[in-house]
Amino acid sequence: MSKSIAETFSLIESLRERGEDFCLVTIVRTADATSAKAGAKAVVTSDGAMHGYIGGACVTSAVKRVALEVLQGGAPKLIRVKKKASRRRRRRRSLQILLPERRYGRSVS
Repeated sequence: MSKSIAETFSLIESLRERGEDFCLVTIVRTADATSAKAGAKAVVTSDGAMHGYIGGACVTSAVKRVALEVLQGGAPKLIRVKKKASRRRRRRRSLQILLPERRYGRSVS
């Protein structure tokens, strides 16, 4: 297990022990060249802090926004983040990211 994955799971355990809500973000699929890779994980806490790397600024801001919606009681989300195609490149790079429903820190009834 890589150091960053081990750190992510350690953080998850710590948040659970303290009863803090968080959202585990997972990159499901990437298309073309992206800095994030499928399987990459990050944790978004209820204060909007992101722990882990899932991509650049565009991806991070979109994921934080949706993760906070999920933490406020929304349904699980699968989002697609697309970069605009450049004039030279007709294909668009995209990521699919899963944000699960469960509010991990507290028990949900």
